[in-house]
Amino acid sequence: GEDDRTLFTNEAKSIDKDGKRYLVVPGVPVREQVMNTYLLPGDEIHPEDWNGTPISIRHAKKNNGSVNVPEPDVPIIGYISNSSWDAQNKRMLSEYWIDEATAMKYPEGQVILTAIKNGNVLETSTAYWADEQYTPGNHNGKDYQTIHRNPKRDHVAIFPDNQMGACSIQDG
Repeated sequence: GEDDRTLFTNEAKSIDKDGKRYLVVPGVPVREQVMNTYLLPGDEIHPEDWNGTPISIRHAKKNNGSVNVPEPDVPIIGYISNSSWDAQNKRMLSEYWIDEATAMKYPEGQVILTAIKNGNVLETSTAYWADEQYTPGNHNGKDYQTIHRNPKRDHVAIFPDNQMGACSIQDG
């Protein structure tokens, strides 16, 4: 399943950690919502399980779309950290830690870094696996067929262009 959300780039900061320089940006990897035909309930989202999720440039296509393999087919340029639950808005807030030296090795990584430093909003898309429970219903006026249970994180993709995913900036 995928959840396309916004990387909030107006608060980026540079942080040196473990001998590397990171560009750290707040974002929302997942939230309670209906996407396509499924509902991801907020009580299935456990922020502490998401820390360390790899950040990739675009989505992996090989290995069933997973980057958690020895040699993923897309560049890994960072990870998410310090995840917490925003109960009021039913969404997970995280910091996106982007390794600047690694990102600079790729033309699209350079585009992403420049966009973030310029305060532009980028599309992100979170890939995870989940158990599907067939229980049709309606959530906030949107119909769904299945409920996603026990989501297991795979990666968060960042897009260097305005490629719209399943759910976009307009959806909030």
